[in-house]
Amino acid sequence: MPQVEFAYNTVHGSKNVQEEVQLKIEKTNKKYKATTDKKRREKLFKKEDMMMVYLKRERIPTERVPIEQLNPD
Repeated sequence: MPQVEFAYNTVHGSKNVQEEVQLKIEKTNKKYKATTDKKRREKLFKKEDMMMVYLKRERIPTERVPIEQLNPD
């Protein structure tokens, strides 16, 4: 019987550890997000605003894209 109790306690003990780690990770992520969001500025753009877009070469489409896809209304 001691082996069965040991196996039972080991399984439930590891589940408890996993739950504790999961809660700790969630708590740390919330704290990190709160700290990061303090530094973040909201960027508001209007439809008429002009801006510069930098694309890497691999992101540039190789075929022509119709104007309708670029400016959906």
